[in-house]
Amino acid sequence: MEAVLLSDVTAGPSDSPIVLDLSLEVYQGETVVVPGLSRDAQDLLPRLTLGLERPRAGVIRMFGHDVHRVPSAELRALRRRISYIPAGGQMISNLTLLDNVVLPLRYHRLMEEDALQREARGALEEHGLGGCLSHRPHQLNPSQRRVASLVRSTLTQPEVVVLVDPFEGVDAESARSVLALLEGLVHRCDAAVLITTHVKNLDRNYRGRLLELPNLRVLMGAA
Repeated sequence: MEAVLLSDVTAGPSDSPIVLDLSLEVYQGETVVVPGLSRDAQDLLPRLTLGLERPRAGVIRMFGHDVHRVPSAELRALRRRISYIPAGGQMISNLTLLDNVVLPLRYHRLMEEDALQREARGALEEHGLGGCLSHRPHQLNPSQRRVASLVRSTLTQPEVVVLVDPFEGVDAESARSVLALLEGLVHRCDAAVLITTHVKNLDRNYRGRLLELPNLRVLMGAA
C-alpha cells in the first residue's frame, strides 16, 4: 500500500487552480521528486498531503485513509507519522538549536529526558552542528538550519517525509549531510520521501545529488 496517494487532485482558486489534475503515489522506502512546481504549489502540496487543505476535486490518502473522511482524532494520529520540512526549516525562534531538536522527541520517543538530550546532541555533532547547540535559529545560516531540520526529522523516525527544495541555498558540505540523512530515513526507517522543487529542468548538480538517493522517481510534468 502506498504511504501517500493523490488522485486527480485540483486545488486553488477556481479561475486559476494552483494544482490541476495532479496524481502521484509514494511508497515506503521510495523517494519521489516533483519538479517544476510554482512557489504557491510547493506550499500547497504539503498542506494537501497533510489534510490541512481541502482540494476542489480528487482524493488524498495517507496510509490508505482518505484524509477528509477520517475522524479528526485519527487524522491527527496520521499526521504524527509524517514530517514536513519547508524550504527555510521550521524552528521556534526563542529556543536553542538543541532544544528545538529535543522538543518533538518528547512526543515521539518514549525515553528519559537525559537520553533524549544525549541522542539529539550526538546527532547534531555528527553532522557538524556541535558548536551551534546553544545558538538560536537566527544565528544559524540557511545550510545549518536545513541540516538541523533534517536531523530533528530523522530522530522522530517518521514514516513519510515531505521536503521543499532540500538543496536550495545549501553548501556542498551540508548537501552531503542532507543526502546522508535522507538516505538514512529511507534505509533505516523505510520512510517514504516526497521532495517538491520549483526547478523545472533539474540541472546536473541538483539531479546528480538526487540520483544518490535510493529508489528514486522523478515525476515529470506533474503540476
